[in-house]
Amino acid sequence: MTEPHLEDENVVRISIALDDPVGSFEHERVWAEPLGNDLYCIRNTPWFVYGVNFMDIVRARSTEGDGNLEFREVVVPSKHETLRLYFTPVNEGGPSQETIETILAAVVQLGAWYEGYKPRFYAIDIPAITDPVRLFAYLGGLVEEGTLQWESGNAPPP
Repeated sequence: MTEPHLEDENVVRISIALDDPVGSFEHERVWAEPLGNDLYCIRNTPWFVYGVNFMDIVRARSTEGDGNLEFREVVVPSKHETLRLYFTPVNEGGPSQETIETILAAVVQLGAWYEGYKPRFYAIDIPAITDPVRLFAYLGGLVEEGTLQWESGNAPPP
């Protein structure tokens, strides 16, 4: 189940430069709701950028008068947290797509939402109202089994 955030909404795209480009990606574009005065509310879970989460209020400005919006800063953090899950490939002992779907259903049952980027890569949004202890314990067990790896979207790995 993905986040219920874009249906019938007035949203725009904001470009965020990546500190460490991912493949050919030097920027990530996120959906955001205009609030006025160069402020926007992020309306999807970021995939690659660190330190920006679903529902954060950010400042963005048009670049060179072309209408494209460029991220400037997080103004009000939302208290949501982003995790990125990388499932081990099947040929390396990883789970089937059916098992991944079961795991993602459990993630939703534990209070989080997800968005899929590729069949084995998912961005997880943990809302501020969710107690993450059970979710982290569940994911920790899957890491120990070699089923997946995860990282926080708040800071890049050392």
